[in-house]
Amino acid sequence: MTVFSGNEISALAIKAELEINGILAILKNEIQAAAMAGFWSPYSGVDVLVNKKDVMQAKLLIEKMINF
Repeated sequence: MTVFSGNEISALAIKAELEINGILAILKNEIQAAAMAGFWSPYSGVDVLVNKKDVMQAKLLIEKMINF
């Protein structure tokens, strides 16, 4: 499930923090996919996805990071 959508730098930082806290996270990079397909969209971004069971804990960690 998607717990964050935004720019690549923020998504990488959030993924790293989640993994430090034992939450497996993957990135879905729409920017890179669009570029490889030969087009670009200003609405593309990077999503951070986690397992459904980890959504609440991930959202709490992300909230702490954003409000730090």
